[in-house]
Amino acid sequence: MTTYPYPSAASIHGVVGRLRNSFPKKAMDVKTIQHYGIAPQKKEDLLIKALQFISVIDGDGNPTEEVREVFSTHDDGAFAEQFGKMIEKAYPELFDLQGEQTWNLGRDELISFFRRENQTSKEIGSRQARAFIAFAELSGKRQTLEPKQSRSPRTEPRKKQEKKVPPSATSKPSVVEQSPSVIETHGKKDGFALTVRVEINLPGGESKNTYDAIFRSIKENLMNG
Repeated sequence: MTTYPYPSAASIHGVVGRLRNSFPKKAMDVKTIQHYGIAPQKKEDLLIKALQFISVIDGDGNPTEEVREVFSTHDDGAFAEQFGKMIEKAYPELFDLQGEQTWNLGRDELISFFRRENQTSKEIGSRQARAFIAFAELSGKRQTLEPKQSRSPRTEPRKKQEKKVPPSATSKPSVVEQSPSVIETHGKKDGFALTVRVEINLPGGESKNTYDAIFRSIKENLMNG
């Protein structure tokens, strides 16, 4: 029974990119992966087994000359094509299902296949599926998806708070409906009592100085006249 690899997809992308840049001169092992810093701690052996599974390195951690030639291919398209052939050879049972359509099998279909073949848990089957999808992405057969970013709970956009501007001394008073002002003056002349009732309609929207001038004029000309 074939045991399918299940390292993280990120570590697969990371190690392939690193090896395309340059292969280490010594045999690859767990310490090599630790030096690269591309796999979770204590999970480096999973990546080594995955590289052995797709024949990037042999059981001793050494790459073949054929593999070195593939990884030294500078053109991305040409590399993806050759890398894809390596993946097809590594997963013969899977490709026997639907041939070329295997590259685009849904995640649930892949999980079912791996769980059935390896009698694994849901978690391991899911990780095996993600590993295959990562290989498919590097082979140019599936679109590489950007990692999802965590989102905070959806909240309503905050309304902009209007700044309260304190009224200045020079600002005009707000226009309000003015009731007529009534001023009564009393006087006594030649034995007769005289009362004068004056009704004033104050204009709205004028400055304080305007109102002061009106009442000052009334006082000077009517009340003290």
